[in-house]
Amino acid sequence: MSRTLRIVLLLAGVVAQLTVPALMIRQYEDVLRNGDVFRFRTAPVDPYDAFRGRFVAVRIESNSVPAVDHVEFPRGTKTFIEIGEDDAGYAHFAGLAAARPKENAYLLGRVTHTWEGRTHLDVPVDRFYMAEADAPLAERAYWRNSLMTNHTASILLRVKDGKGVIEDVLIGDTPISQFVEENRESLEENAR
Repeated sequence: MSRTLRIVLLLAGVVAQLTVPALMIRQYEDVLRNGDVFRFRTAPVDPYDAFRGRFVAVRIESNSVPAVDHVEFPRGTKTFIEIGEDDAGYAHFAGLAAARPKENAYLLGRVTHTWEGRTHLDVPVDRFYMAEADAPLAERAYWRNSLMTNHTASILLRVKDGKGVIEDVLIGDTPISQFVEENRESLEENAR
């Protein structure tokens, strides 16, 4: 193999390695800028695996839909999860579709199982990135406000073309970064 050909192949490899992450970032940012906004209630996440690195692990409260009569979605089936809103303005999963919905907003996800008349879903929306220094305090605040006794945490989710990106985590109506800043002293004290 000639030296020129090796250099061309090396440069092609470098360009490919830079292009793939750039396209992924571009898609993520496009959803954040142009996606429809939905507010989902959240549920607590196992505290031993709740925080990894610089993100807060979150879970949408209701990750299931009523099973569809006479339509089977086997475990692992990729599906379109239709999104609806309740009277209080919170989003929820309204149903499943085998084909892309024409009118309703949707997320792409997978069926995990069907049990007691409900189809349970694996939804690829589970982390919110933020400043590394604030993330442990934010995780603590999120955990406290996701419990059934103090259920005030929710997420703002941007959705576009089946992709979902968490825009913010809210405690009540307060963005989590602001909540951490306003309650830093008590969050740090409770960590000791």
